[in-house]
Amino acid sequence: MSDYSTDPTFLATIENAKKAQLNSTADFLTLFDEEWKKSGAQGQLWRKFSNQTNQDKFKANMSDEDVIKVLRKEANDAIDNTENIIRKRIDQFGVTSPNVQKQSLTSRIVVELPGVTDQERVRKNLKSTANLEFWNTYFNVEIAQAMIDLNTALGRIQAPELYAPVQDTARIFLPTIKRFLLQLLVLLGFPIWKL
Repeated sequence: MSDYSTDPTFLATIENAKKAQLNSTADFLTLFDEEWKKSGAQGQLWRKFSNQTNQDKFKANMSDEDVIKVLRKEANDAIDNTENIIRKRIDQFGVTSPNVQKQSLTSRIVVELPGVTDQERVRKNLKSTANLEFWNTYFNVEIAQAMIDLNTALGRIQAPELYAPVQDTARIFLPTIKRFLLQLLVLLGFPIWKL
């Protein structure tokens, strides 16, 4: 959210908060706030987060306390979203009575899955990232002529007698129509042996 800020004071604050986290039960944002206050750059935190994409969240001259409140809300939303994703993925395993708990102090999610035998598969599925795919779609009017042309081309290959000049149309069309109807019945799942 800080748009990859390279400000040395900001980066040092992050590093100091990470180090403090090793020996503290406080959450990262609380430690970050404490370290930021120690840095002496108070009142300037909004500048690190206000950019084109999130200028509505971080207004100009916003107090550091308000910035921390917004960051805390964003972090909580991210944890809640992650918890929901984990719950949905766990449902795929068909585990009875799964236990998914969010630990508020450490911002961690504890997952207990009784009866799971393939732990590596579960771990892999829970850690995997989502895959968003985009597909080209077309309206019928955009492809209708192409489908007609394709149908004609296939017809000329599979039943050339239909496209040749004929004297006796009944003699030519009846076997083709019969073959077409049988293929249609097969495609629809109708057992041919009942005929």
